[in-house]
Amino acid sequence: SAYQEEPAESAKRIFGHILEEYPASDSNELRKILGIGADAKSKEKKHADKAVDYPANLFRDLSSGKNAPALDPRKITPDQVIGLEYVLGKLKEEERQVIFLRYEKGLSRKEVADVMGLTRENRVTTIRNKAFKVLRHEPYTFWYVHGFTAFQAMLDENRKGQAEAYARTHSNVTKEQLLTDLETLKLQRSQRKPLEEHNITTLIDLLQLIQDPAWYRYIRGISYTYANRIVGFLIKNHYMELNDPVLEKYPYGFRRDW
Repeated sequence: SAYQEEPAESAKRIFGHILEEYPASDSNELRKILGIGADAKSKEKKHADKAVDYPANLFRDLSSGKNAPALDPRKITPDQVIGLEYVLGKLKEEERQVIFLRYEKGLSRKEVADVMGLTRENRVTTIRNKAFKVLRHEPYTFWYVHGFTAFQAMLDENRKGQAEAYARTHSNVTKEQLLTDLETLKLQRSQRKPLEEHNITTLIDLLQLIQDPAWYRYIRGISYTYANRIVGFLIKNHYMELNDPVLEKYPYGFRRDW
């Protein structure tokens, strides 16, 4: 500076003059005086008094338009709300924040952009559309269409029936093993996560899935290589036998590596 001061000393002098002129100012008033914008929390608080009908408003938008799940937003149960909250947890942080601000806080696109520090309002729409694409993805819709507890019970009952039927025709594996969680089986996390996102969480789920040789094409995050390793894992641990008729349907490239 002109006085050859350190920046910190200059700042102290400036704040000293401001406090002399505005002795009763709080931090927000000082921000206005200095031309400093409010942070995200301050901006969010400014809009926090809006009345909204969350989560009914989110259910209404999810159930309307193309590829919308079949549900009646006028008859939502607490179990469906729990299912929705569970699926919201699958979104990316940025997507969750947009849904929270738009639906739970009731902010406009412009206000959401302001809170999140986005330069364009249409960026809010883009993020919201990405979130809806995930929320309307079929493995996820079941959780809030049927309800969290109800759908979990349906999955459990279906698994028990499938495990009993599979065990009767495959002497190398028991019903108890078939109902074992994939994490317990020590399947790698990188391979397990995409499966879990499609409600494939037990051994019987996985064995039913791989009945179709092209199954990996429908699971986002599972490549040809990963699919090969997963099937190889099942064979190595004797959950399947190499002479299983299902494996004969697989391409030679798969069978060669086993």
